[in-house]
Amino acid sequence: MMRILLGLGFLFNISLFFVGFITTFALYLYYISWMKPERTRNELRKQGIKGPSPLFFYGNLLEMKRILLEEKARRGREKGGPCHIHHDYTSSVFPYFTQWRKTYGMF
Repeated sequence: MMRILLGLGFLFNISLFFVGFITTFALYLYYISWMKPERTRNELRKQGIKGPSPLFFYGNLLEMKRILLEEKARRGREKGGPCHIHHDYTSSVFPYFTQWRKTYGMF
């Protein structure tokens, strides 16, 4: 009888350890995926730097992809025109930065 009680106590301790571990791990993931970036966004807002609101899992990736596709389509329509050389490569490589500057301002 004593062996069974010791075995059950051991199982209870192991179960409690795993529940604690899983809970701690879930809280850690929540902190690094949501709380830490939100704290950074709040600091930027206090400095007057605004930007688009990110989604929980994807951030701004969906909006960035949409802007890239729109820019690619716009360039495809203008392809028949004269060749323009731009030395400001950031507007070509990162068109979403250009659009966000127009929308939210420099700072």
